[in-house]
Amino acid sequence: MNSIRLYSFFILFSVSLLSHGQMTYNHDPVVMNQFMKAEIGSGTLGAGYFYAEQVYYGQLHKGYRNMANNPANNKLASRTLTYAEVLKQENYALQIKDSLEKRAEIELLNMADRQLDVEWLVEKEKIERQQAIFKKSIQDIVYYGGTSSDKTNWTTIYNMVQESLDAAHDAYMPNSQRKAVYLLLYKDLCTYNTTLNECKAKWWAARSVRNNEGVSQKFTKNRSMISDCYGRWKLAWAGKKGNAGGVPGSGAIGIDAGK
Repeated sequence: MNSIRLYSFFILFSVSLLSHGQMTYNHDPVVMNQFMKAEIGSGTLGAGYFYAEQVYYGQLHKGYRNMANNPANNKLASRTLTYAEVLKQENYALQIKDSLEKRAEIELLNMADRQLDVEWLVEKEKIERQQAIFKKSIQDIVYYGGTSSDKTNWTTIYNMVQESLDAAHDAYMPNSQRKAVYLLLYKDLCTYNTTLNECKAKWWAARSVRNNEGVSQKFTKNRSMISDCYGRWKLAWAGKKGNAGGVPGSGAIGIDAGK
């Protein structure tokens, strides 16, 4: 029972202190002087008496006294030196900032140039026209007399060109390089179309020869043709000469057609 009363008394006493208590400030000159020494380097160590400065700190804590009394060791001097050094670096920092900003602007333009495929809009029409011709010629290879192997080989070349175009579309490169790639591929397509047309002509000629094998052809000799023509000419002019009666000026030809 007594313990309960004692416990209750302490609780009430604590509540009373919390509700009516106040904070007091006791000035300590020793702590104040050490604080001033550390911050701005002014004042003396200890309470300011000769005994504290010369005897206590001078003999027992001489290293600490020398460090505290050194003007370069207080925080004000350190902050001042730091600020002075920072000012020296300000111009360099501004130059670096300007360089980085200019570089960022240039790189932004480079990114836009590399990501937007403007050159394809310019070269697209003529490249796709050559591709269409090339594709149509490949489809006609077998009809013109080529083999399925020939068609497969030319189809591989067509796919190679298409893959090169796709790679140029997706590549992270300047538009000037893209234009060079597109022009090179266009030149290749023109060359492939010319070569394939020549092959088609050869295949067609070979196919015509194969189709006409075994068919007998009757050729008339040149001498026989000349003789037949001469005979017909002779008869025709002989008839005209007879009808005219051989009278000059009556339409007769003054040439002996029989000779």
